Amino acid sequence: MSCPSFPHLLQEIRILQSHISDTSVVVKLDNSRDLNMDCIVAEIKAQYDDIATRSRAEAESWYRSKVSGTGHLPARHGSGRDVRYLVEKASLSRDSDP
Repeated sequence: MSCPSFPHLLQEIRILQSHISDTSVVVKLDNSRDLNMDCIVAEIKAQYDDIATRSRAEAESWYRSKVSGTGHLPARHGSGRDVRYLVEKASLSRDSDP
């Protein structure tokens, strides 16, 4: 099996390019479909709710890990004084970590 010569390859490339340049393409789009915005909004809301739930769980886990050394956890809706104390305690703990 012999390799074709370089001029022969150039001629074949020209022939292929002429076929490509003589080709036309017509594309038709069907944009008649209706968008169901209620479905799209509901899907986005479900995704947002999922992200918010995971973020809340992560924040609560982080909070509990920071205040677990304080000896007590404030009530879920505890007083502002308890929250300030715990934030200060967590900050001091973080500052003293190596």
